[in-house]
Amino acid sequence: MTVGEHARELARPRIHLSPLHGWMNDPNGLVVDASGHLHVFFQYEPDAPAWGRMRWGHAVSTDMLTWQHGPIALEPGAAGSPDHFGCWSGSIVTSEDGTATAFFTGVAGDDGDRMASVCAATSDAGLTIWTKDAEPVIAGPPDGIRRDAFRDPFVWRDGPDWSMLVGAGSDDEQGSILLYRSPDLRAWTYVGPFLTAQDVLGRADLPAADVDSPCWECPQLLRFGDLDLLIVSIVDRAPTVRPAHVVAFVGRMTGDRSSSSTPNDWASGPTSTHPPPPDWPMAATCCSAGSRKTRPRRDRNARGLDR
Repeated sequence: MTVGEHARELARPRIHLSPLHGWMNDPNGLVVDASGHLHVFFQYEPDAPAWGRMRWGHAVSTDMLTWQHGPIALEPGAAGSPDHFGCWSGSIVTSEDGTATAFFTGVAGDDGDRMASVCAATSDAGLTIWTKDAEPVIAGPPDGIRRDAFRDPFVWRDGPDWSMLVGAGSDDEQGSILLYRSPDLRAWTYVGPFLTAQDVLGRADLPAADVDSPCWECPQLLRFGDLDLLIVSIVDRAPTVRPAHVVAFVGRMTGDRSSSSTPNDWASGPTSTHPPPPDWPMAATCCSAGSRKTRPRRDRNARGLDR
């Protein structure tokens, strides 16, 4: 090991998952296999310590402390493919027959003219070999949504069918979350907006700057009996430059929408300025952390966790 390699390893987080080299950001799926191994997939750029032509990295653990890196799970396709510019964020679900399916944002074009779609891939039993569908399962955004602001599909079993939330930004630069449904994970029907910035703007307990955004990203829906927690990553409007921040809405999913017909059913928190109610379980998602983590190692047996 060279001096430089030794210094880099000393700076590597001892507890948190980090890439072998390069850049990482959004976690894209946590799957526990039949042997009890936890598989984590994440946005990965192995060629430089900067965001770029994104892949899905893959790491496996039995204790969430020590990690073994697997081969890259998803890589951008050839020129002309729907994911030539990158395999962006998404999620993984496992169907009743044990098949794991990854849904991800396929991005074509370049920095000046991007086109996003929802793509799918299925894995082998070991979750190491992924086979992409020949065509996107959702070819592009619905009318009124920018073609470069349609991303991060989150899929879950919803009764007899499957539901999907997709982050989006409208032609008039308003963030929203869209809802799709499918009977088989392949044929998806657009239902409509699930929650939009317009549904919650004007709330006295929620500053407009926390939700007013040209695009809402990385939606996740967690269900706790009669209450649901919708987590959204908010992209700031130019010229404001700060890391994407997270807003969580506590409320109920009613039919094909959130309780947007009565927006006050949704309470804000946690955000950078609004803590959740003291009796509400904490939840968060990460959409902005890179691999430039330089905190010193901490002994694994220490009681405190290096956050």
